[in-house]
Amino acid sequence: MDQNQKTPYTPEEHEARFRKNQKNKKIVKIALICCAVIVVLYLATMTLNPEALVDQWFHGDENKAPQNIQFYPVDEDLDILSDPEYLEYDRRVFYYDSDSGATYSVEEEDLPTLDPTIRFFHEYFQTIILGDEEAYADCFVSDYEEPLPDNFTMQMVYDIYVQPYVSEETGENTFRVEYKIHKNNGTFRNDMGSDVSRALLFVLQDQGSTYLIEEIVPFTNY
Repeated sequence: MDQNQKTPYTPEEHEARFRKNQKNKKIVKIALICCAVIVVLYLATMTLNPEALVDQWFHGDENKAPQNIQFYPVDEDLDILSDPEYLEYDRRVFYYDSDSGATYSVEEEDLPTLDPTIRFFHEYFQTIILGDEEAYADCFVSDYEEPLPDNFTMQMVYDIYVQPYVSEETGENTFRVEYKIHKNNGTFRNDMGSDVSRALLFVLQDQGSTYLIEEIVPFTNY
């Protein structure tokens, strides 16, 4: 017999190979069905919340918090206003004036004469620096939908920059806001590390004598 000629399979071998192929096909079929079910459930969930689907498609990982951030230990008893290192940082709010094109610091003595939106941001950042959760919550409209941090320590906030950001999409009372947190312990913001900034977009609501925050979202150029 030619050595290159394959030996014919016995009936038993044919039966075994047939059963094996049928089993493999069944496994593949089940896997495809499971994948299809997962996709259908995902699309059904997103259909109930179309905003989430649009956000996922157009922003992708943009809104996800950076991973592997190293936070400083939480010290609830630390008085940061007695910390000489933090006191070296500039804790004033810097505001960009769209009319003049200049950026100026917001000084305590000038607050009574400044625009209400500027006074609002000064007070807002004071609540964060002092770790005043109740006063911080009072900075938001009553029907604000996102959860607010309800237990954060005093925050070493500095390099605060506020700029009006009016466009066809945003309208008035919208601001681009940046700031850094020295020795960030993550109790207030866990989406950035220490001494770096991630810009946010603030939408304020006019309350007559003051303003309240209607929305805060990560700032993008889109």
